[in-house]
Amino acid sequence: MPANAHTLEIIIATDPPKPPGGGAPRGAVLLVLASRLPRWIVLIALLAVVVAGLALPGALGAVLLLVIAAVLGWLLQVAWPVLTAAARLPRLLTIALVVGYAGWKTLH
Repeated sequence: MPANAHTLEIIIATDPPKPPGGGAPRGAVLLVLASRLPRWIVLIALLAVVVAGLALPGALGAVLLLVIAAVLGWLLQVAWPVLTAAARLPRLLTIALVVGYAGWKTLH
């Protein structure tokens, strides 16, 4: 068997599974648009929202943290079909922690 044929088998075997329906996830369009921006802009924008959400008191900070939780949830939804259960759990726990802290922040 030629070496190239063996390599081809490995590449085919490691392709990630496609989401149900065979097409790209609905959120993938936004992900493509965000990927066209310079990475530092996306990073700075998300960090600014996180810092503001942690620094601002009451409901305003909680709303910003919920925006971050929504972004994390959206990223999880896009990646869900190719994640294992072991990879999904920490992501779910992170989102739950952010939502829980936002709720606590609203009450205090």
